[in-house]
Amino acid sequence: MLLSLKKHISRRFALRATLLAAFTALVLLTYPSQPARAYCSGSCGSCVVIVIGHLLIQQISIPQAHILTRQHITDEFTDYETWLVRDFWLEHVLPAMKTMTENLANSAMMEMVALGAILDAKHQLETERLFQQMAAEAHRNLHSDVNMCAIGTVARGMAAADRNAEYNAIFLTQQSLNRQLGSSNGSAAEGREVDRTNRLDQFRQRYCDPSENNNGLGTACGVGGDDERINKDVDYARMLGAPKTLDVDFSNPDMTKDEEDLIAFTSNIFSHDVIERPGESSHSANTNKDDFLESRAVAAKRSVAESSFYTIAGMKSAGGEGGDTTGPFVAAIMQQFGVGAGEAAQLVGERPSYYALLEAISQKIYQDPEFFTNLYDKPSTIARRDVAMQAIDIMLDRDSYKSELRYEALLTTLLELEATKNQKATQNRLNWLNENDKEVQ
Repeated sequence: MLLSLKKHISRRFALRATLLAAFTALVLLTYPSQPARAYCSGSCGSCVVIVIGHLLIQQISIPQAHILTRQHITDEFTDYETWLVRDFWLEHVLPAMKTMTENLANSAMMEMVALGAILDAKHQLETERLFQQMAAEAHRNLHSDVNMCAIGTVARGMAAADRNAEYNAIFLTQQSLNRQLGSSNGSAAEGREVDRTNRLDQFRQRYCDPSENNNGLGTACGVGGDDERINKDVDYARMLGAPKTLDVDFSNPDMTKDEEDLIAFTSNIFSHDVIERPGESSHSANTNKDDFLESRAVAAKRSVAESSFYTIAGMKSAGGEGGDTTGPFVAAIMQQFGVGAGEAAQLVGERPSYYALLEAISQKIYQDPEFFTNLYDKPSTIARRDVAMQAIDIMLDRDSYKSELRYEALLTTLLELEATKNQKATQNRLNWLNENDKEVQ
């Protein structure tokens, strides 16, 4: 663009210079010659030439000088432009900027690598923290405490112990009925006198205390019975009240001391005098049918009265065969309350009874202060304990319900006895009135 502008200006000045030179030459050729003078006045013809010379200088020399100056300046700008674009920009600035850009890009990439490593580490740490948090929550929610283990360990033998308790209670009831009704191969099969004789012999051999009756039983007892079994045939506290578990399992044919003592005790408190055995001819006589039915009614009423006692005895009988491993754990619970190891093992037994197991998880564990201090624990553990305690309450409600049924049966029997008394009195009164009416007639 600068080069084209320079050419245009040069053409214009060249044209003007040519025209001015032609005009000057024309004037000089047509103007008459005159002698030369030292100076020029205002009307002098030579002055015109001088003026024209000055004009030529002004119109040709000065613009020409300007043209040269402008040309020089233009050339300098052209050289500067060439230096600026080629030497300064292309050879120095642009490569430096490229190098700087590359270095900045490399630095940015290195920074992004570091930033990416930081982000990776952040996500890795967050993931590990999440895993650790979930592991801690799982450990907190799924890890059972000692109390839950104690409840579960004690409760695992309750089903077998409960079944064994029912079986022993039924056996004791059947044994009592056999004794009262005189079933064969029983101690009272031959009647009341033989039953008393057998019980007296048993007392002398096992339960007699020579120091009783002011040492008056020495002759009757001889050397006396076993010190641990003295008077257990009449002592409810030692026989059934205090022990948590009795070595009683009538499903086993072997007779244990506790089984013999329990049967002897029941023979003393229930049906001390068994029902008289009527002869074979008495059963066929119509006159004796009322007495025979009355005797069976008495046996039925006694069976209802004995049911509660036999149920308690069954609940305190030894647990099932699978519950023998529960004994040490129940004994350990008793030891937490200050009971010695030997005493706790003897009190609970190797096969804890249903009564001992139920007492341990429904009463004894609540007497331990650690049970309440351990309630400051994980919410999930508290929820598990709540469910376990509800299950224990259900078992207690079931046993209470059975006890209420037995209580209702006893109450019904008592009402029947009172109604029977009034019925007999009323019947006797009616019979007396009928006899008097007959005499009057």
